[in-house]
Amino acid sequence: MKALKRIVAGISMLFCGILLYLGTSIAAVIYLPNVTAWRTSRMHQALRESGGSAAHVMGICLAVAGLAVLLYECFMKGISRRYKELLKQRNEEFDRKYKGSVLDEEGK
Repeated sequence: MKALKRIVAGISMLFCGILLYLGTSIAAVIYLPNVTAWRTSRMHQALRESGGSAAHVMGICLAVAGLAVLLYECFMKGISRRYKELLKQRNEEFDRKYKGSVLDEEGK
């Protein structure tokens, strides 16, 4: 149940980040004809002048964080679980093979 809550949180963060990014981009494009001088790019200047640059960056960060949560919950947990099981199996094999020989050498 916890994983489902995290997946829903990741989806909502990704969706809200995309909406925020698109909203600030559309507002900057509407303001674009009013920009007469710019340094880096006209779009960035329109974002700065319309007051949307912080929201634009926050939208990108929110979308990236939501995507990271989704990727971790959907893919990385299964991969890490498989590797933990494999590591546990290999440790058991090692203990069966070498633990008895180490104890025999210490007793001599």
